[in-house]
Amino acid sequence: MTYLETDRLHFITRKYFRDVVLETLPNSETDWYNGYRSWLAEQGCEIVKLNPGRDFVVDILGVAPGYDKFAFANERDATLFLLRWS
Repeated sequence: MTYLETDRLHFITRKYFRDVVLETLPNSETDWYNGYRSWLAEQGCEIVKLNPGRDFVVDILGVAPGYDKFAFANERDATLFLLRWS
């Protein structure tokens, strides 16, 4: 498993998601949450909470930037994701 920090990358991907993908979704927090995760999964990415026993303030998409991680099953997907969203 390859992990990337969510701090800066999350804000960049969240902006793209808001500007492009969100328009196609219903006006529902649950749909936004699930839509963001589905969109990330298409890129081979999932959000992992490495401190599941601790409570953090999360954004509308359920991510605690700087604490949660982007996780990838293979390094190739992580590299492409990093190159695309850096």
